[in-house]
Amino acid sequence: MRAIRRRIPARVVPGRNAAARQITVHAPAVASRGVNTVSEPAASSLFHGSGVFSMVAGLAYRFRSMALAVALAALPSGPALSQQSGTVLRESLTLLGGTAATIKVDIAGPKTATSETNILLEFGPDGNSRTDPAPDPVLPATVTFSVAASIGGSRLFSPAGGVETQAFSDKIVALQPLDRTYAPGLYALSVLHQQAIPAGVTETWTLDINGLPPRGIRAIASVRQGVFKSLTPTGVSQGPPAIAIGPAPIARGAAAALVVKSSGGLDLSGINLSRVTITPGAGISNVAVSSAAASSAVLSFNVADCAPAGERTLTIQDQTASASTVFAIAGPQLVPAISIAPARVLRSTSPTLSVTSSGCFDLSAVSVSQITITPSDGISNIAWNVTSASTATLSFAVADDAPVGSRNLVLTGSGGSVMAGFTVAQKIIVVFPPCSPGQKCCEFRNGRCARCEPITSLCRFQIPVLPRFEPL
Repeated sequence: MRAIRRRIPARVVPGRNAAARQITVHAPAVASRGVNTVSEPAASSLFHGSGVFSMVAGLAYRFRSMALAVALAALPSGPALSQQSGTVLRESLTLLGGTAATIKVDIAGPKTATSETNILLEFGPDGNSRTDPAPDPVLPATVTFSVAASIGGSRLFSPAGGVETQAFSDKIVALQPLDRTYAPGLYALSVLHQQAIPAGVTETWTLDINGLPPRGIRAIASVRQGVFKSLTPTGVSQGPPAIAIGPAPIARGAAAALVVKSSGGLDLSGINLSRVTITPGAGISNVAVSSAAASSAVLSFNVADCAPAGERTLTIQDQTASASTVFAIAGPQLVPAISIAPARVLRSTSPTLSVTSSGCFDLSAVSVSQITITPSDGISNIAWNVTSASTATLSFAVADDAPVGSRNLVLTGSGGSVMAGFTVAQKIIVVFPPCSPGQKCCEFRNGRCARCEPITSLCRFQIPVLPRFEPL
Protein backbone atom coordinates (compact mmCIF):
# COMPACT_ATOMS: atom_id res chain seq x y z
CA MET A 1 0.00 0.00 0.00
CA ARG A 2 1.30 3.40 -0.99
CA ALA A 3 2.29 5.62 1.93
CA ILE A 4 1.62 9.34 2.18
CA ARG A 5 4.60 11.42 3.31
CA ARG A 6 4.35 14.78 5.07
CA ARG A 7 7.38 16.90 6.00
CA ILE A 8 7.30 18.62 9.40
CA PRO A 9 9.78 21.34 10.40
CA ALA A 10 11.62 20.34 13.55
CA ARG A 11 12.09 22.47 16.63
CA VAL A 12 15.43 22.86 18.44
CA VAL A 13 15.26 21.17 21.83
CA PRO A 14 17.61 22.56 24.52
CA GLY A 15 20.39 20.15 25.46
CA ARG A 16 20.10 18.18 22.25
CA ASN A 17 21.40 18.40 18.71
CA ALA A 18 20.51 21.94 17.72
CA ALA A 19 20.67 21.31 14.01
CA ALA A 20 17.38 21.97 12.29
CA ARG A 21 15.85 18.76 10.99
CA GLN A 22 12.73 17.52 9.26
CA ILE A 23 10.54 14.59 10.24
CA THR A 24 8.82 12.45 7.65
CA VAL A 25 5.46 11.14 8.87
CA HIS A 26 4.35 7.86 7.32
CA ALA A 27 0.64 7.01 7.50
CA PRO A 28 -1.39 4.40 5.69
CA ALA A 29 -2.84 5.94 2.53
CA VAL A 30 -6.43 5.87 3.73
CA ALA A 31 -7.81 5.45 0.22
CA SER A 32 -5.49 8.42 -0.51
CA ARG A 33 -8.15 10.78 0.85
CA GLY A 34 -8.51 13.18 3.69
CA VAL A 35 -5.30 12.40 5.64
CA ASN A 36 -4.49 15.27 7.98
CA THR A 37 -0.95 16.49 8.59
CA VAL A 38 0.82 16.96 11.91
CA SER A 39 1.94 20.56 12.14
CA GLU A 40 3.47 20.61 15.61
CA PRO A 41 7.34 20.55 15.70
CA ALA A 42 9.27 17.54 17.02
CA ALA A 43 12.80 17.01 18.40
CA SER A 44 15.83 16.50 16.17
CA SER A 45 16.89 13.36 18.04
CA LEU A 46 13.98 11.42 16.53
CA PHE A 47 16.00 10.30 13.60
CA HIS A 48 17.40 6.86 13.29
CA GLY A 49 18.91 5.42 10.13
CA SER A 50 16.91 6.91 7.25
CA GLY A 51 15.18 9.37 9.57
CA VAL A 52 11.71 7.92 9.03
CA PHE A 53 9.27 8.30 11.94
CA SER A 54 5.80 6.66 11.72
CA MET A 55 4.12 9.05 14.10
CA VAL A 56 0.62 8.99 12.63
CA ALA A 57 -0.61 5.63 13.93
CA GLY A 58 1.36 3.71 11.35
CA LEU A 59 -0.71 0.59 11.79
CA ALA A 60 -0.54 -1.84 8.89
CA TYR A 61 -3.97 -2.37 7.42
CA ARG A 62 -3.73 -6.11 7.94
CA PHE A 63 -3.41 -5.41 11.68
CA ARG A 64 -6.30 -2.97 11.64
CA SER A 65 -8.53 -5.45 9.84
CA MET A 66 -7.70 -8.17 12.35
CA ALA A 67 -8.38 -5.98 15.37
CA LEU A 68 -11.61 -4.59 14.01
CA ALA A 69 -12.82 -8.07 13.12
CA VAL A 70 -12.35 -9.11 16.76
CA ALA A 71 -14.21 -6.07 18.05
CA LEU A 72 -16.96 -6.18 15.48
CA ALA A 73 -17.68 -9.86 16.01
CA ALA A 74 -20.04 -8.97 18.84
CA LEU A 75 -22.00 -6.42 16.81
CA PRO A 76 -25.40 -7.46 15.41
CA SER A 77 -26.17 -7.56 11.71
CA GLY A 78 -29.65 -6.15 12.30
CA PRO A 79 -30.82 -3.55 14.85
CA ALA A 80 -28.12 -2.49 17.28
CA LEU A 81 -27.85 -4.07 20.68
CA SER A 82 -27.27 -1.82 23.63
CA GLN A 83 -24.28 -2.17 25.92
CA GLN A 84 -23.67 0.12 28.86
CA SER A 85 -19.89 0.02 28.91
CA GLY A 86 -17.56 -2.39 27.16
CA THR A 87 -15.23 -5.36 26.80
CA VAL A 88 -11.44 -5.41 26.68
CA LEU A 89 -9.26 -8.12 25.14
CA ARG A 90 -5.49 -8.26 24.88
CA GLU A 91 -5.20 -6.47 21.56
CA SER A 92 -8.68 -4.99 21.02
CA LEU A 93 -11.57 -3.48 22.93
CA THR A 94 -15.02 -2.08 22.38
CA LEU A 95 -17.02 0.33 24.55
CA LEU A 96 -20.47 1.88 24.37
CA GLY A 97 -22.87 4.07 26.25
CA GLY A 98 -20.66 5.93 28.71
CA THR A 99 -19.55 9.55 28.71
CA ALA A 100 -16.07 8.59 29.93
CA ALA A 101 -13.66 5.68 29.64
CA THR A 102 -10.21 4.83 30.95
CA ILE A 103 -7.95 2.63 28.85
CA LYS A 104 -4.63 1.32 30.18
CA VAL A 105 -1.90 -0.10 27.92
CA ASP A 106 1.20 -1.98 29.01
CA ILE A 107 4.36 -1.50 26.92
CA ALA A 108 6.91 -4.15 27.90
CA GLY A 109 10.57 -4.28 26.93
CA PRO A 110 12.61 -4.98 25.13
CA LYS A 111 11.78 -2.21 22.67
CA THR A 112 14.40 -0.68 20.42
CA ALA A 113 15.01 3.04 20.11
CA THR A 114 12.69 4.75 17.57
CA SER A 115 10.16 1.91 17.81
CA GLU A 116 6.53 2.91 18.19
CA THR A 117 3.48 1.87 20.10
CA ASN A 118 0.26 2.68 18.27
CA ILE A 119 -3.36 2.72 19.41
CA LEU A 120 -6.04 2.98 16.74
CA LEU A 121 -9.38 4.35 17.96
CA GLU A 122 -12.55 4.57 15.90
CA PHE A 123 -15.86 6.07 17.05
CA GLY A 124 -19.15 5.59 15.22
CA PRO A 125 -22.93 5.20 15.59
CA ASP A 126 -23.80 1.93 17.30
CA GLY A 127 -25.52 -0.54 14.99
CA ASN A 128 -24.27 1.19 11.86
CA SER A 129 -24.93 -1.02 8.82
CA ARG A 130 -23.04 0.74 6.00
CA THR A 131 -20.09 3.04 5.37
CA ASP A 132 -21.61 5.12 2.58
CA PRO A 133 -22.39 7.76 3.64
CA ALA A 134 -19.54 7.94 6.13
CA PRO A 135 -20.70 6.98 9.66
CA ASP A 136 -20.07 10.20 11.56
CA PRO A 137 -20.13 9.93 15.39
CA VAL A 138 -20.51 13.74 15.63
CA LEU A 139 -18.17 13.98 18.60
CA PRO A 140 -18.57 17.30 20.42
CA ALA A 141 -15.58 19.62 20.51
CA THR A 142 -15.59 19.26 24.30
CA VAL A 143 -14.36 15.64 24.10
CA THR A 144 -10.88 15.30 25.62
CA PHE A 145 -8.14 12.66 25.37
CA SER A 146 -5.84 12.72 28.39
CA VAL A 147 -2.60 10.71 28.10
CA ALA A 148 -0.47 9.87 31.16
CA ALA A 149 2.47 7.50 31.68
CA SER A 150 3.88 5.56 34.62
CA ILE A 151 7.29 7.06 33.77
CA GLY A 152 5.84 10.51 34.40
CA GLY A 153 4.22 13.18 32.29
CA SER A 154 0.76 13.88 30.92
CA ARG A 155 -0.88 15.73 28.04
CA LEU A 156 -4.49 16.71 27.29
CA PHE A 157 -5.53 16.51 23.65
CA SER A 158 -8.66 17.81 21.92
CA PRO A 159 -10.31 16.05 18.95
CA ALA A 160 -8.16 18.27 16.72
CA GLY A 161 -5.12 16.25 17.85
CA GLY A 162 -1.54 17.39 18.40
CA VAL A 163 2.06 16.36 19.16
CA GLU A 164 3.75 16.39 22.58
CA THR A 165 7.57 16.43 22.65
CA GLN A 166 8.32 17.77 26.13
CA ALA A 167 6.03 16.21 28.73
CA PHE A 168 7.31 12.61 28.50
CA SER A 169 10.97 11.71 28.99
CA ASP A 170 12.52 10.35 25.76
CA LYS A 171 9.08 10.02 24.17
CA ILE A 172 7.09 11.81 21.51
CA VAL A 173 3.33 11.36 21.79
CA ALA A 174 0.92 12.29 19.01
CA LEU A 175 -2.86 12.11 18.62
CA GLN A 176 -4.25 12.63 15.15
CA PRO A 177 -7.59 12.25 13.31
CA LEU A 178 -6.76 10.22 10.20
CA ASP A 179 -9.58 10.79 7.69
CA ARG A 180 -12.20 13.41 8.48
CA THR A 181 -14.02 12.90 5.18
CA TYR A 182 -14.44 9.15 4.91
CA ALA A 183 -13.73 8.02 8.49
CA PRO A 184 -14.57 11.04 10.68
CA GLY A 185 -14.35 9.01 13.89
CA LEU A 186 -10.91 7.46 13.20
CA TYR A 187 -8.01 8.54 15.49
CA ALA A 188 -4.45 7.33 16.06
CA LEU A 189 -2.48 7.69 19.28
CA SER A 190 1.26 7.04 18.75
CA VAL A 191 4.12 6.84 21.25
CA LEU A 192 7.63 7.06 19.74
CA HIS A 193 10.27 5.59 22.04
CA GLN A 194 13.39 7.70 21.50
CA GLN A 195 15.33 5.45 23.86
CA ALA A 196 15.17 1.67 24.09
CA ILE A 197 13.03 0.00 26.74
CA PRO A 198 15.12 -2.75 28.38
CA ALA A 199 13.87 -6.28 28.84
CA GLY A 200 12.03 -6.74 32.11
CA VAL A 201 10.79 -3.12 32.15
CA THR A 202 7.05 -2.39 31.59
CA GLU A 203 5.60 1.08 31.13
CA THR A 204 1.88 1.59 31.76
CA TRP A 205 0.17 4.29 29.71
CA THR A 206 -3.30 5.59 30.57
CA LEU A 207 -5.75 7.16 28.13
CA ASP A 208 -8.72 8.92 29.74
CA ILE A 209 -11.52 9.86 27.33
CA ASN A 210 -14.14 12.30 28.63
CA GLY A 211 -17.15 14.16 27.25
CA LEU A 212 -18.49 11.43 24.94
CA PRO A 213 -22.20 11.48 24.07
CA PRO A 214 -24.09 9.45 26.71
CA ARG A 215 -25.75 7.13 24.19
CA GLY A 216 -25.47 5.68 20.75
CA ILE A 217 -21.69 5.93 20.16
CA ARG A 218 -19.56 2.80 19.96
CA ALA A 219 -15.75 2.96 20.17
CA ILE A 220 -13.44 0.24 18.90
CA ALA A 221 -9.70 0.21 19.62
CA SER A 222 -6.67 -1.89 18.73
CA VAL A 223 -3.04 -1.73 19.81
CA ARG A 224 0.36 -2.57 18.27
CA GLN A 225 3.64 -2.88 20.16
CA GLY A 226 1.75 -3.09 23.45
CA VAL A 227 -1.22 -4.83 25.06
CA PHE A 228 -4.39 -3.54 26.62
CA LYS A 229 -4.23 -3.89 30.39
CA SER A 230 -7.67 -2.71 31.45
CA LEU A 231 -10.83 -0.81 30.47
CA THR A 232 -13.11 1.10 32.81
CA PRO A 233 -16.06 0.79 32.86
CA THR A 234 -16.98 -2.61 31.45
CA GLY A 235 -20.28 -4.41 31.18
CA VAL A 236 -22.18 -7.14 29.38
CA SER A 237 -24.72 -6.69 26.62
CA GLN A 238 -28.18 -5.84 27.90
CA GLY A 239 -30.01 -6.95 24.78
CA PRO A 240 -32.08 -4.72 22.53
CA PRO A 241 -33.93 -1.66 23.87
CA ALA A 242 -37.27 -2.75 25.35
CA ILE A 243 -40.21 -1.42 27.35
CA ALA A 244 -42.69 -3.08 29.70
CA ILE A 245 -45.95 -1.61 30.97
CA GLY A 246 -48.39 -2.17 33.80
CA PRO A 247 -51.19 -2.55 34.55
CA ALA A 248 -52.94 -4.11 31.58
CA PRO A 249 -55.45 -4.73 30.05
CA ILE A 250 -57.41 -1.49 30.02
CA ALA A 251 -61.20 -1.24 30.10
CA ARG A 252 -63.28 0.87 27.75
CA GLY A 253 -64.25 4.22 29.16
CA ALA A 254 -61.26 4.20 31.52
CA ALA A 255 -58.66 6.86 32.18
CA ALA A 256 -55.51 4.77 31.85
CA ALA A 257 -52.20 5.46 33.62
CA LEU A 258 -49.50 3.03 32.50
CA VAL A 259 -46.15 2.79 34.27
CA VAL A 260 -43.56 2.27 31.53
CA LYS A 261 -40.23 0.61 32.40
CA SER A 262 -37.33 0.58 29.92
CA SER A 263 -34.33 -1.69 29.53
CA GLY A 264 -31.48 -2.14 27.10
CA GLY A 265 -30.39 1.45 27.55
CA LEU A 266 -33.57 3.11 26.22
CA ASP A 267 -33.61 6.54 27.85
CA LEU A 268 -37.10 7.74 28.81
CA SER A 269 -35.98 10.95 30.51
CA GLY A 270 -36.39 13.10 27.40
CA ILE A 271 -39.51 11.61 25.83
CA ASN A 272 -42.45 13.77 24.80
CA LEU A 273 -45.69 13.19 22.89
CA SER A 274 -43.90 13.36 19.53
CA ARG A 275 -41.94 10.25 20.55
CA VAL A 276 -44.96 8.20 21.71
CA THR A 277 -47.19 6.29 19.29
CA ILE A 278 -50.22 4.08 19.98
CA THR A 279 -51.48 2.08 17.00
CA PRO A 280 -54.24 1.71 16.10
CA GLY A 281 -55.25 4.97 17.73
CA ALA A 282 -59.03 4.69 17.40
CA GLY A 283 -60.72 5.58 20.69
CA ILE A 284 -57.50 6.86 22.34
CA SER A 285 -57.31 10.53 23.35
CA ASN A 286 -55.63 12.99 25.72
CA VAL A 287 -52.26 11.20 25.71
CA ALA A 288 -49.78 12.67 28.23
CA VAL A 289 -46.33 11.80 29.61
CA SER A 290 -45.30 12.50 33.21
CA SER A 291 -42.68 11.52 35.79
CA ALA A 292 -40.17 10.78 33.04
CA ALA A 293 -36.84 9.38 34.25
CA ALA A 294 -34.05 7.46 32.55
CA SER A 295 -35.71 4.06 32.93
CA SER A 296 -39.34 4.83 33.78
CA ALA A 297 -42.22 7.14 32.91
CA VAL A 298 -45.99 7.36 33.33
CA LEU A 299 -48.13 7.38 30.19
CA SER A 300 -51.76 8.42 30.61
CA PHE A 301 -54.64 8.55 28.13
CA ASN A 302 -58.42 8.17 27.88
CA VAL A 303 -60.14 5.18 26.32
CA ALA A 304 -63.51 5.92 24.71
CA ASP A 305 -66.60 3.91 25.63
CA CYS A 306 -66.80 2.69 22.05
CA ALA A 307 -63.07 2.07 21.52
CA PRO A 308 -62.56 -1.12 19.48
CA ALA A 309 -61.49 -4.06 21.63
CA GLY A 310 -58.21 -5.84 20.98
CA GLU A 311 -54.47 -5.28 21.03
CA ARG A 312 -52.72 -1.94 20.65
CA THR A 313 -48.99 -1.36 20.09
CA LEU A 314 -47.17 1.26 22.17
CA THR A 315 -43.91 2.53 20.65
CA ILE A 316 -41.53 4.91 22.43
CA GLN A 317 -38.46 6.43 20.79
CA ASP A 318 -35.51 8.21 22.39
CA GLN A 319 -32.73 10.06 20.58
CA THR A 320 -31.20 6.96 19.00
CA ALA A 321 -33.46 3.91 19.48
CA SER A 322 -37.05 2.79 19.89
CA ALA A 323 -38.93 -0.04 21.57
CA SER A 324 -42.48 -1.39 21.37
CA THR A 325 -44.83 -3.46 23.48
CA VAL A 326 -48.46 -4.56 23.28
CA PHE A 327 -51.43 -3.90 25.56
CA ALA A 328 -55.13 -4.72 25.20
CA ILE A 329 -58.43 -2.84 25.32
CA ALA A 330 -60.82 -5.17 27.13
CA GLY A 331 -64.60 -5.49 27.31
CA PRO A 332 -67.50 -6.55 25.07
CA GLN A 333 -67.62 -4.89 21.69
CA LEU A 334 -70.36 -2.26 21.54
CA VAL A 335 -72.28 -2.24 18.25
CA PRO A 336 -72.67 1.17 16.57
CA ALA A 337 -76.31 2.08 15.94
CA ILE A 338 -78.55 4.96 14.88
CA SER A 339 -82.22 5.83 15.31
CA ILE A 340 -84.40 8.11 13.17
CA ALA A 341 -87.62 10.05 13.83
CA PRO A 342 -90.21 10.15 12.51
CA ALA A 343 -90.09 6.62 11.15
CA ARG A 344 -92.98 7.22 8.68
CA VAL A 345 -93.06 9.64 5.75
CA LEU A 346 -95.78 10.36 3.17
CA ARG A 347 -95.85 10.67 -0.58
CA SER A 348 -95.72 14.19 -2.02
CA THR A 349 -93.85 15.56 1.01
CA SER A 350 -90.31 16.75 1.86
CA PRO A 351 -89.74 15.38 5.35
CA THR A 352 -86.85 16.13 7.72
CA LEU A 353 -85.71 13.23 9.87
CA SER A 354 -83.74 13.55 13.11
CA VAL A 355 -80.83 11.08 13.19
CA THR A 356 -79.28 10.12 16.53
CA SER A 357 -76.18 7.96 17.08
CA SER A 358 -75.79 5.62 20.04
CA GLY A 359 -72.34 7.17 20.62
CA CYS A 360 -70.23 4.52 18.91
CA PHE A 361 -70.74 5.98 15.46
CA ASP A 362 -69.50 9.46 14.60
CA LEU A 363 -72.08 11.28 12.49
CA SER A 364 -69.69 14.17 11.89
CA ALA A 365 -67.53 11.85 9.78
CA VAL A 366 -70.41 11.22 7.33
CA SER A 367 -70.92 13.22 4.14
CA VAL A 368 -73.89 13.26 1.74
CA SER A 369 -72.02 10.94 -0.63
CA GLN A 370 -71.90 8.34 2.16
CA ILE A 371 -75.72 8.25 2.63
CA THR A 372 -77.82 5.62 0.90
CA ILE A 373 -81.60 5.06 0.96
CA THR A 374 -82.71 1.70 -0.41
CA PRO A 375 -84.80 1.22 -2.38
CA SER A 376 -84.25 4.70 -3.74
CA ASP A 377 -87.31 4.89 -6.10
CA GLY A 378 -89.11 8.17 -5.65
CA ILE A 379 -86.49 9.65 -3.28
CA SER A 380 -84.57 12.78 -4.33
CA ASN A 381 -82.87 15.97 -3.10
CA ILE A 382 -81.12 14.37 -0.13
CA ALA A 383 -79.62 16.94 2.27
CA TRP A 384 -77.50 16.27 5.39
CA ASN A 385 -76.87 18.62 8.30
CA VAL A 386 -74.61 17.56 11.21
CA THR A 387 -75.23 19.24 14.54
CA SER A 388 -72.83 17.12 16.64
CA ALA A 389 -70.96 13.82 16.57
CA SER A 390 -74.15 12.09 17.70
CA THR A 391 -76.95 14.16 16.12
CA ALA A 392 -77.84 15.25 12.60
CA THR A 393 -80.84 15.91 10.35
CA LEU A 394 -81.67 14.29 7.02
CA SER A 395 -84.14 15.76 4.55
CA PHE A 396 -85.32 14.56 1.14
CA ALA A 397 -88.27 14.73 -1.24
CA VAL A 398 -90.79 11.90 -1.69
CA ALA A 399 -92.44 11.77 -5.11
CA ASP A 400 -96.20 11.57 -5.61
CA ASP A 401 -95.83 8.11 -7.12
CA ALA A 402 -93.10 6.81 -4.80
CA PRO A 403 -93.68 3.12 -4.00
CA VAL A 404 -95.07 2.68 -0.53
CA GLY A 405 -93.35 0.36 1.91
CA SER A 406 -90.18 -0.02 3.95
CA ARG A 407 -86.90 1.77 3.17
CA ASN A 408 -83.44 1.48 4.74
CA LEU A 409 -81.20 4.43 5.58
CA VAL A 410 -77.51 3.43 5.51
CA LEU A 411 -74.72 5.72 6.76
CA THR A 412 -71.06 4.87 6.13
CA GLY A 413 -68.27 6.50 8.17
CA SER A 414 -64.80 5.86 9.53
CA GLY A 415 -66.20 3.33 12.00
CA GLY A 416 -68.08 1.28 9.39
CA SER A 417 -71.75 1.37 8.41
CA VAL A 418 -74.98 1.68 10.38
CA MET A 419 -78.59 1.25 9.27
CA ALA A 420 -82.07 2.28 10.37
CA GLY A 421 -85.50 1.77 8.71
CA PHE A 422 -88.46 3.98 7.88
CA THR A 423 -91.70 3.63 5.88
CA VAL A 424 -93.17 5.51 2.91
CA ALA A 425 -97.00 5.70 3.19
CA GLN A 426 -99.91 7.11 1.17
CA LYS A 427 -101.08 10.63 1.81
CA ILE A 428 -104.64 10.64 3.34
CA ILE A 429 -107.33 13.29 2.62
CA VAL A 430 -110.91 13.63 3.95
CA VAL A 431 -113.71 13.65 1.29
CA PHE A 432 -117.15 14.75 2.43
CA PRO A 433 -120.18 13.18 0.69
CA PRO A 434 -122.05 15.42 -1.77
CA CYS A 435 -125.63 16.51 -0.95
CA SER A 436 -128.40 14.19 -2.11
CA PRO A 437 -131.24 15.28 -4.39
CA GLY A 438 -133.65 17.48 -2.47
CA GLN A 439 -130.87 18.69 -0.14
CA LYS A 440 -128.82 21.79 0.07
CA CYS A 441 -125.33 22.45 1.53
CA CYS A 442 -125.36 24.36 4.76
CA GLU A 443 -121.56 24.32 5.50
CA PHE A 444 -118.45 24.35 3.32
CA ARG A 445 -114.94 23.28 4.27
CA ASN A 446 -111.94 23.63 1.97
CA GLY A 447 -114.21 24.30 -0.98
CA ARG A 448 -116.39 21.26 -0.37
CA CYS A 449 -119.76 20.78 1.27
CA ALA A 450 -119.45 19.68 4.82
CA ARG A 451 -123.19 19.71 5.82
CA CYS A 452 -126.30 19.06 3.76
CA GLU A 453 -129.94 19.76 4.84
CA PRO A 454 -133.31 19.53 3.11
CA ILE A 455 -134.05 22.32 0.73
CA THR A 456 -137.11 23.28 2.72
CA SER A 457 -135.20 23.65 5.99
CA LEU A 458 -133.13 26.48 7.29
CA CYS A 459 -129.40 25.91 7.82
CA ARG A 460 -129.45 26.37 11.57
CA PHE A 461 -128.36 23.19 13.20
CA GLN A 462 -125.00 21.42 13.10
CA ILE A 463 -125.56 17.90 11.88
CA PRO A 464 -122.60 15.54 12.31
CA VAL A 465 -121.13 14.44 9.01
CA LEU A 466 -119.29 11.13 8.68
CA PRO A 467 -116.29 11.54 6.31
CA ARG A 468 -115.28 9.11 3.61
CA PHE A 469 -111.58 8.36 3.06
CA GLU A 470 -110.21 8.06 -0.42
CA PRO A 471 -106.64 7.93 -1.80
CA LEU A 472 -105.52 10.81 -4.01
